[in-house]
This record gives sequence, C-alpha cells and structure tokens, in this order.
Amino acid sequence: MNQKLMFSMVAASLVFSNLFAKDTIKNFAVSTINNINMVVPKPSQKYAPSEVIILLKEGADSNRFIKFFSSAVGDKNFSHQALPNLNTIHIKVPSMQMDMIKKMIEINPVLNSMVEKIEPNYINIPYATCNDPYFDKLWAIKNVAQEVNGKRGVKDADMDIEEAWQISEGSKDVVVAILDTGVDYTHEDLVDNMWSGNSCSGYDFAGDNEGNNDEDPMPDAPFDQNGHYHGTHIAGVIGAVGDNGVGVTGVAKKAQLMAVKVFRPNGYGYNSDILEGLNYILEQKKKGVNIVAVNASYGSAGGSSGDIMERTIKKLGDAGIVFCTAAGNEGKDIDKEPVYPASYKASNIISVAATNQQDRLASFSNYGKNSVDVAACGENILSTLPNNSYGYLNGTSVATPYVTATAALIKAANPEANVKDIVNAIKNSAEKKDGLNNKVATAGRANCYIALSSLKGNSNSAPVASNVNGSTTKNQPIQIGLKGEDRDLDPLNFKIVKKPNHGKVVIEGNTLTYTPNRDFVGEDVCEYIATDGKSESNVAAVKIEVKDKVASAPIAKEDSVTTKVGDRVVIDVLVNDRSDSGGLVLDSISTPTCGVAKIVDNKIEYIATKEGVDKIEYRVRDRAGNKATSKVTLNVKNRYSFTKSVAKEDRVRKEGRDTILIDVLKNDELCSDVEIIKVSKPRYGEANIKDNKIEYSCDKNRRDFFYYTIKDATGAISTAKVIVEPF
Repeated sequence: MNQKLMFSMVAASLVFSNLFAKDTIKNFAVSTINNINMVVPKPSQKYAPSEVIILLKEGADSNRFIKFFSSAVGDKNFSHQALPNLNTIHIKVPSMQMDMIKKMIEINPVLNSMVEKIEPNYINIPYATCNDPYFDKLWAIKNVAQEVNGKRGVKDADMDIEEAWQISEGSKDVVVAILDTGVDYTHEDLVDNMWSGNSCSGYDFAGDNEGNNDEDPMPDAPFDQNGHYHGTHIAGVIGAVGDNGVGVTGVAKKAQLMAVKVFRPNGYGYNSDILEGLNYILEQKKKGVNIVAVNASYGSAGGSSGDIMERTIKKLGDAGIVFCTAAGNEGKDIDKEPVYPASYKASNIISVAATNQQDRLASFSNYGKNSVDVAACGENILSTLPNNSYGYLNGTSVATPYVTATAALIKAANPEANVKDIVNAIKNSAEKKDGLNNKVATAGRANCYIALSSLKGNSNSAPVASNVNGSTTKNQPIQIGLKGEDRDLDPLNFKIVKKPNHGKVVIEGNTLTYTPNRDFVGEDVCEYIATDGKSESNVAAVKIEVKDKVASAPIAKEDSVTTKVGDRVVIDVLVNDRSDSGGLVLDSISTPTCGVAKIVDNKIEYIATKEGVDKIEYRVRDRAGNKATSKVTLNVKNRYSFTKSVAKEDRVRKEGRDTILIDVLKNDELCSDVEIIKVSKPRYGEANIKDNKIEYSCDKNRRDFFYYTIKDATGAISTAKVIVEPF
C-alpha cells in the first residue's frame, strides 16, 4: 500500500475549543431589559466585540427587523446574515460595541418587540501538540496489541469495526456532514466518497478572516497552520474509501461526506459561522439530502443551557440528524466546568471522550459522568491530511468521528431507524470499562459491531452485484470471480441474464468460465445477477478482453542512491526500466524506515530522517497492465562530516551604506546543528544575530571586523573573525 506519510506531520492532540475557560455556567449573568434576554459573557470568554446573534420571536419577520435595524443604526458598513431555518440573524456593526447594539434594540420599540434573545458571537479557536508518526496502523478498527507510534496496545481494545463491516460498510444513500475546517475533497482517498450535491462537495461559511463566504470548503493554506488539516483528518476517519489499494480506510467506507467549512483562515470559528453551517445542513435535509449525522469536533467555553446554538442542534434532531461532538482535551470534569456543545442536553447529541490503545481514558481527555455519553478511540489515529498526505492525530476530535461513522453505518443498515434509535443503540451497546466508571455516562467505550447488531432489521435486503473484468489471449479460456454483496449475509447464487456474442460461459459457484470463439480477438460482454433466494440483485456486466498475444512483462531494475539526513532527493526509477508495451508508470512504493517517500510525477521523492541503509520497494505497470517490482537502496549519511564544530574566518565585501546578511556558518566545520550565540561589537558598524546569520550595517565605507561565537549540540563552543572589506 502506498502510504504517503508526511514527516514531522503536525499530529495534533486536537479538539477545537473556545479556550475552555475555567468558568461554570453560574458565571453567566442573564438580565432582562424590555423583555429581551441578553447573555453577558465573562472577560475570560472571547467573542466578536461588534457582533451579536439575535433570536427572533416566533412569527417575527426577519426582513422587517433588518429594515428597521438598518434605518436605526445609520452605519453604511452594517452587515447581516439571516438564517431562516433557525429564526436567527447575525448582526455586525463595526462602529459599535456589543452592548451599544443591545441598547439600540432596547430603546427601539419595533425592534424590541421582535427579539426574544441576544447572544455574543463566541469565538472558537484550535490548540494542538505535535508528535512524529511513522507507522500506518489503524488500531481502532482492529487492535492486536500492535505498536503504534512507540506505544503498544492491548488486544481487542478496539471498536470491532471489522466485525461491523459484516453487517454494513455504509451506503451512498447516507450522507455525513463534517462541520470543521473544510475537507480536501480532491484527496486520493476521499474524492470517490465526497458528496455529489455540488462541485465542491459542500460549502464554505468562513471564507476569510472577516467570515465572508467563498463557497469552496477546501482547507486554507498552509494547511499545517491553525489546524487547517483537521477537517480532512476527520473525513478520513469517517469515510476514507476502502478496498482501493490506497492509504487508509474509513469506518463508513461507502458513505458520502459533505464538507461544511466554518473555521476561518486565522483558525477561529465564530458561532455565527457555525450557525450558518447548521442552517445550510437543514436546508439540504429539506431538499431531500439524506444527512443522518453531523460531526462537530470543536468546542467553546461560551454557551449556556437553552441558548440559540442548543435550540439549533435540537432542530437538527427534529429533522432526523444525530449530532456527535467532542468532549475536549483539558483532562477536566466538564460536569463542573462545562464546554459547549458537549455540555448541552439536547437528546440528539452524543458527547465523546477519548480512549487510548490500552482501553483507558486518554490522559488529555475531558470527562463527565453526566455530560459525556461515551468514549471512543482517540490516540495515535492515522487518517488523511490535505495534499494526498496521511498523519496521526490525538484528541477527542478524532474519537468523535468513530461515533459519527457508527451512526452512519446504523442508518445504512436500518433505513427506518430514527435519531432516538441510533443514539440509544450507540449508548446502550458501549463496552463497560472500569477506567470509565464515573467518567462517562455509559461507563463504556463505543462498540460499532454491537451497536449495529442491536438494530439489525429482520426484513430481507436485496443483494448487490458488481461489474468485473477479465483478460485472456486468443483461443484461451479464462476464469473470472463474480462479485456479490448481501447485507443480510445470505448465501448467494449467480446466473447469466445475457450471453456473450463471441464466446460461451459456464458458472460454477461464484466462478464464471469464459471460452472465446475460435480465433476471436476483441472485447466481449455478458451480464449476470446475484440472488439470495428471496430477492434478485441489479444487473452487472462481465467484460472480457481477448488479446492476440500476451505482451511481455516490463523489466524493473534496482537503483541505488546516496543522500544525507534532511536532504530531499528525487529518484527517477523508470529511467533504466523497460517495457515492450510502453506507457510505463510508477504504480506503488513501500514505506521506508529511515525517511519518508511519496510518488511525485512518476518519480520517488524521498527525505531522509535518520542515518542508515534504507530500502524502498516499488512496482511499475505498463500500458497492457503488466507489472514488475524492484527496489531502491538508499545510503543515508550523517548531514555533517566533522567530529567537532569549528568556526572559520569569513571575509565579505560591502558597498556604501548597504545592510548585508552574512551566512557565517556556510564555511564553518560543523558536526551538528549549531547556533550563533554571540557577536562582538564591530569597530565602526553594528552587527546582530538574525535567523542564525549575522546582519551587519555601517554608514561608513571602511574596513571593519568583529567576532562571532557558535555552539553545537555537543556543547562545544568556537569563535572566529569576520572581516568586512569595502568595495
């Protein structure tokens, strides 16, 4: 499998939070002015100072409110966003503070009469820690006590996802909405499972730092800053394409993924953006899109019971949508210090803590026997990252999508299941763990297989047949395996419904034998169905290519390369390979042990991370589909060739009053990474350390000199002279 793991990938213990301030709900003051409820945030809770979110009374006309508000405010920069499905309006007045906006509504009798509640526009921000993953092991799916990122697991400390696939692998009829930083919908392991409702597989409600929408939910660049990779990782856990020979596999590997981007380039997610995203999800649901679950791997200290956000989440439940959210990563009891949306009580919410490979509560995970419903695997989780990359993340953020995907599998297997059925199935099937007693409400870790088994219907499901292909040569029979899937695991029989035009076929079991007519060369087709004795499948095709002769296999020859730690090298392995059929391409590569590698433009791009002898096995494929394998041997040497770091004298030239940047390390003898720790005062000019170089300036065009001192990783110190010559 071609695992393109990005070295030193930001592998985040990540859940989005609004600083998760240590204030409980009692720290919110609720006052009433002219019957308008106004939530007043504490100073520790971040919000947009010139914005509010307004909940209108039932029956109030949002267009009428905006008309009167616009007239009253008198600010040409005033902006608004009405969310009709939520009976909510987001207001922004750059020239006014939040309390001024409230007072203006208070004193205007028309506006006052239309408003039920005013809330701050809370800010959600990400936080993260890093690790350096090398192993591509999906232990949450099947844990056999393997080692992942230096940590060994406990056998069966997984969610029995592999067993669950015997019941359901998901369905294209089921859609999961990912409310996050966006999704790289062009990723090789996601593209085939992205929602097909529009060209971008979703929508962007936080296109720039001002919250202006740009429709495209692609993650912001650079993706390794401000957590922009987060949503793509979540998407892979839920629904990376399975059985495609690429990367990883998601839990609901046949479901559709809808990207709803609500976090801005600066890493902030405002409640107004999130409400727009939820409004969009409700709109799509009303249009007939079968959205069954929302993944919300973020959180905020800003919130309270019965606020606009909780009311909106309840509306999702009324529409048949489960809302799965992360408990947070501070290792605290959120019964005492609430975070939202995890601490809301809406019946369609499932709040998720994280467990590790030993089936224990992860050290970073929040908990709460009244606020957190269930735990799921959330440490050392390998999944997709933008730009066709893969990496590990930790956090309740990555535990949550396992539960979201379980909801999707349940709905795929049981189309009649409602929100209550799905939520109860997940909670009631949790595996009890001693370490989760008094930590989560169920005292257990989610089990995908048991959850699906508890709701598996008794009605028969028709089998599904798949198209298959085969290739043979003139006058030679060929055997081809027929493919059929049955959700009920009933035994299948196959039968031909359309015979081929240029040959004969016989079926025994699930094997079709095709014999071409004498001297026939070309393409032939027949059709078949699968039956479980109660229902028949769709009609599937068998395409057979009959060739005149067999093309010889390509020849792949071994290659060898010498490089240094940290260097990037591009290896054109095809340059000395050969194929009679032509069209030779690099098909796949193995995972190296001393670095990271990926395929770029039919070549291998390799970056060494440690000294040693490395090997990469690669496979080539020609135009005829024939394949061959070989390997590249890489001799990785230490980046530095000296045993001791010694600073060497430098001579540079400077013209006039120009400021120059001197790379004094360039000709030093180095045994490791070094740091410039000191620069002496020049006779005439000024010298300062900048980016491990020396910035020199002087308003005189005269010969000058100074000294610099370096220190290497061994602690060795060396000093040398720099002479500045005028032109």
